Parts: sequence; C-alpha cells; structure tokens
Amino acid sequence: MGESDVAQQLREQLSKVDNEIRQLLVIKRDREKLLKRLLPLRGQYSEDIKKLQFLQEAKTIFDPLGLIRCLYYLELIEKKEAGYCNLCGRSMKAKPSESFDIKKEIRTIETKLRELNQFAHETDKELDEIKSQLEDKNLDSQNIRSRLDEAMKEYVSPYVSERDSVVGELNRVRQQSQDIRNRLNLHKGIETRCYFYRFLSGFFAEK
Repeated sequence: MGESDVAQQLREQLSKVDNEIRQLLVIKRDREKLLKRLLPLRGQYSEDIKKLQFLQEAKTIFDPLGLIRCLYYLELIEKKEAGYCNLCGRSMKAKPSESFDIKKEIRTIETKLRELNQFAHETDKELDEIKSQLEDKNLDSQNIRSRLDEAMKEYVSPYVSERDSVVGELNRVRQQSQDIRNRLNLHKGIETRCYFYRFLSGFFAEK
C-alpha cells in the first residue's frame, strides 16, 4: 500500500470524525436550549404548589362555624349527610370555589413537577455524555491530523528532495551565468580602455 493510499484513508477518517463532531455540537446546543427553557417551568410549578398549599391552609384555619355542639343545650350536633347543613338540615349548594379540589390539584402539579424534574435530569445526563463524546472526538481528530501530516511528509519527502536538488542546480546555473556576464562586462571595459589609450597615444604621437 502506497503512502498516498494511507493518506487517503486518513482523510476519510478525519472527514467522518469531523462530521460526527458537527452533529454532536448541534445536539449539544439543542439540549442546552431545552434545559434553559425547562428551568422557568420548574419554578412555575413549584410556585403554583406553594400557592395551593397556602390556600389549603387558609381554608382550614378559617373554616366557618365548625360547631359540633348545640349552643343552647350543649349536646352533640348530629352529623348530616354530605351537602346538608348540620344545624338546619337544608341542602347546601356548593360554590364554585368550594367545589375546587385543592389536594387533587396539588397532587396533579406535583406529579407534573416530578416528571419534569426527571426529564430535566435525563437531559442533563445526556448533555454530560455528549460533552464527553465531543472531547473524545476532538482528540481523535487531532490524532488523525497528526498522522495525516506525518504520512504526507513521508510521501512528499522524495519530491521535496528532488525539488531542492533542481532548485540548487538552477541557482548554480544562474550564478555561473552571472559570473559570465560579469567577465564579459569586465572584458568590454578593458577593451574600451585599451581603445581609449590607443586613441590618446596616436593623438599625442601626431603632436
């Protein structure tokens, strides 16, 4: 298997890991938003339970005329059937506020709150697992990148050496060419001076 095949496999692995990281990041952001939305809802449920408990206590404290004995004879008052007055025996039509079952409502909200807390706990646990997976995937990505760099270095090294050799040869040829040009310029300068000297010699000889 050539070095290029190894590099190709590493690139495919890196692409797969990077895709998994992107997917995990999307899920992580979604779970974080979900937990952020659940927090005020949990607070609202808790507040509703406190209000209902206060209402229940107030109803118990301020229960009107909880008489059990006759005010005149001090005899125990016979309990009537539910919905009838113990004093006069008349039917009592329940008011809307009295027909509201506070205990039942409290139990309902407490059940919802427990379910919500359980869901939030599971979501938070899932978020921790996602963060752990992200750390592992990021480490995998770094390792694969290092291996890919090493594989490419080994694969490219012969070409790099050949390139360096060619570049060195080109530099040597350029230097030789420059040396030749320098010699030619020097030779031209010498010829020019010799011509000038001959001209001066002939000029003074005629004098």
